[in-house]
Amino acid sequence: MGSLTAIAVFYLFEKCYISGDTLIHEELKEIPQRYPEIDLALIHLGGTQVFGVLLTMDAKQGVEAIQIISPETAIPIHYNDYTVMKSPLADFIKAVEAAGLQNRVKYLQHGDTYNFEGSNA
Repeated sequence: MGSLTAIAVFYLFEKCYISGDTLIHEELKEIPQRYPEIDLALIHLGGTQVFGVLLTMDAKQGVEAIQIISPETAIPIHYNDYTVMKSPLADFIKAVEAAGLQNRVKYLQHGDTYNFEGSNA
């Protein structure tokens, strides 16, 4: 299911969802019900397949996760770390654009940093 982390920075609290290696499943719908204002979601992608079985979210599921969780900003990560990952970032970018979510997704290069301002919830 991933995890939700509250980050305290200068007495402000920001909500960050970290998907971890997962697939879309029914329990993900509980996240926005419990935490309706998630500031940042780190979405693990890659479409890892072993013996033809999908083990981690591919581009389509990554977009679905954003639609379910509804973060202010989503950052795809972990999409090209291993050779068993079969869903490149380019597929996710196309799926994001097709879903009209490009204004909610930030793309980083390896080693980049991202400073975010949340809802101060």
